[in-house]
Amino acid sequence: MTEQVDNVARINALEDNMLEVKQAIRSIADSLEKLTALEVRHAETRSGLERAFSSIGDHEKRMRKMEENMPILKMTSGWVQKIGWLVVSLVVGAVLFLVVKK
Repeated sequence: MTEQVDNVARINALEDNMLEVKQAIRSIADSLEKLTALEVRHAETRSGLERAFSSIGDHEKRMRKMEENMPILKMTSGWVQKIGWLVVSLVVGAVLFLVVKK
């Protein structure tokens, strides 16, 4: 009889252990689902960052070209302004000449 009681106690203990194992497996499965979702988000974030840095690199190249061309643009702008003032001066001088000549 005591042997049967011992066997029943062992079976009850095994059932308890099996329940704990089932719960642990469910917990692991839930954790894996969350981890998979996080990995997908991480991959999307990494992809977005790579696109952003690629775009930044393209803008940096454009900015460098503009910086290299800036002295030439300043010089050309100065010439255009000087020519503009020369034309204005000639027109004003011609008008004054015509007014004084009358």
